Amino acid sequence: MIPAAVAAVQQTAAQAHVALGSKLAGEGKLDEAILEFREAIRLNPEYAEAHYDLGAALFELDNGVEEALAEFREALRIKPADAEAHNTFGLALLEAGNVDEAMREYREALRINPQYAEARYNLGNALDDQGKLDEAIAQYREALRINPGLSEAHYNLGVALKRQGKRDEAMHEYREALRINPGLAYAHLALGKALDEQGQRDQATSEYREALRINPSYGEAHYNLGIALKDQGKLDDAIAEYRQALRVNPHHAEAYNNLGVALKELGKLDEAIVEYRRALRINPSDAILHNNFGVALKDQGAVEEAISEYREALRINPGFALAHYNLGDSLRTQGDRAGAARELRDFLRLAQTSPESKDRIESARKILSELENPN
Repeated sequence: MIPAAVAAVQQTAAQAHVALGSKLAGEGKLDEAILEFREAIRLNPEYAEAHYDLGAALFELDNGVEEALAEFREALRIKPADAEAHNTFGLALLEAGNVDEAMREYREALRINPQYAEARYNLGNALDDQGKLDEAIAQYREALRINPGLSEAHYNLGVALKRQGKRDEAMHEYREALRINPGLAYAHLALGKALDEQGQRDQATSEYREALRINPSYGEAHYNLGIALKDQGKLDDAIAEYRQALRVNPHHAEAYNNLGVALKELGKLDEAIVEYRRALRINPSDAILHNNFGVALKDQGAVEEAISEYREALRINPGFALAHYNLGDSLRTQGDRAGAARELRDFLRLAQTSPESKDRIESARKILSELENPN
């Protein structure tokens, strides 16, 4: 047994190591901070705060989650009524993929302190990950009732509401998040996408540009800005944004596809075909990609290859009206009247519920009439 006087000296020394460790951690010097927390624990193995701080520092390291979990468990063994430790333990469990255990920890933090806004926010995130949107939204709202200044809670509430189809409410939450923290690039992106859906293209473009001002390497913002610029007829600018998106993420199949579409509209068929091929290497099961590739090949005169791409698009998605139209049109140019008529009938059957195909309905009817009544 350690004499009381010695224990007091050791505890004072342990507290000094924790204080120094906390300072070092705040400066980003995690390895040095960890050494200080370990020394505090050597001096007093029952020092809950030292175990907690060591866990928190380990949690910030790339490969420190498992060891962090052990330290949080030890902190809570010593001090089970520490709501903050339960909350942070929950975050580490969630990072490790243990969603159910994480939720238990958040709930325990809230049992200890029902007004703990961050724990309610984290519980909302876990519920959201499980697809329990109504419950997640309830937790986000309660977190914001307790602390209206949680910008992340406003943002995540907006995301959840958007997934429920409540776009206007979602936009209100994105704007509230940005009022609190204008530097949230992903909130600018989300608001821009919602504005785009409303047809407010100029405002959407402004939000994408603001997201990129904050984070110039934000690939999704480059991608969405490219879409907006393309829809505005600014093809060269759109192409530049798609290329920036691909510089950030070279595995973005949709960006390759959209780049191909823009290049094709500029008459750069060879370049467009290169981009479609790249997109299909990444995502060979995308019917839209096969259809777009087919259109470019047909325009280049490679009709047989185009027909193969349309057939592949329809193998993946037999209800893809536009691919039926394109296949029918290509078969007609190859002299396969029966095949062309069959595809055009399928197109007309499907086109009524396919908005992107409605402008081809009259053309399909005319071609089909010519095929069925050649004289």
